[in-house]
Amino acid sequence: MRLLLWPSFNLGRKTWRSGVISWLIFGMIGLAVAATGFADFLKAIAQRESSLNPGIVNSQGYAGLFQMGTLAMTDAGYYRSNGTAVNSWGGTFTGKNGVTSLNTFLANPDLQVKAITAYYGKLQGYIDYFGLSQYVGRTLNGTQITASGLIAGAHLVGIGSLKHYLDSGGSVIPRDGNNVPVTQYIAQFGGYAIAAVAPTFAEVLAASPTGGTGSTPLPTTPGGGSPSSPIFPTAPSFSNPDAAFAAGSGYSMAEFAELFRLLFGAVLFLWVAYTFVGAYRGYASGKRLPIYVGKTQVRVVIVLLVLLVLLR
Repeated sequence: MRLLLWPSFNLGRKTWRSGVISWLIFGMIGLAVAATGFADFLKAIAQRESSLNPGIVNSQGYAGLFQMGTLAMTDAGYYRSNGTAVNSWGGTFTGKNGVTSLNTFLANPDLQVKAITAYYGKLQGYIDYFGLSQYVGRTLNGTQITASGLIAGAHLVGIGSLKHYLDSGGSVIPRDGNNVPVTQYIAQFGGYAIAAVAPTFAEVLAASPTGGTGSTPLPTTPGGGSPSSPIFPTAPSFSNPDAAFAAGSGYSMAEFAELFRLLFGAVLFLWVAYTFVGAYRGYASGKRLPIYVGKTQVRVVIVLLVLLVLLR
């Protein structure tokens, strides 16, 4: 009996080993394809954002090859704002991968590639968390939605605005501060592979991006992730309140505060006009004395000064 079972056991063991080896080879090939395609993607982004200039900082404070701001650097784990204004770079660097200052970051393009890879991993987590991967393969405004297109769109306008665009069926088209529509980035940077491992800057420079190639299957490692997110399967944790607010609303806290100030200013203007007109009518009809009109003007001016100080 033992002699009869031994050949079967040996055959099963060989089959198991063959399967494991096949999966390992498949995984290695997948990772190699991902790294190559991802380098193409990063070069395409860097060409558009900075013309491959790692030392540039634009007028709005976005820095480096990929024009990363303080919110993106916070998401990537390199920066803490400490309550300072967006893109003022007045906060502190965490020291991740040796980045201790903006100058250190700008001087090392390899670190910039690592930072953008970490940031895109965070964006992919947001995309999965909000269920936006379900749009991959669909067509909006004549462009097929791909995984890399979603990341590029979130890079441009933020995850909240990207969500508004997709959920609206393409009828709402957000734009960045330079009036670039999200549709442009989704189309231009669609069809690339994404990966969790950063290529070197030399590999990015050597890449040959094609762009807009349609929906490219994402390489997966055996047992890794879901079909919609094979590489970044976990839900995100928001790195700061502004990122969480922007992800949920599509607007930054600063933009919301500015909108509130404008609305409040409009209401305040109406109140001032109503108060002055009422006082003047009372004086013109003889129901109010001039001293009352004067006191009303003084009260209005005091209220305006107090509110201006509070809303600065």
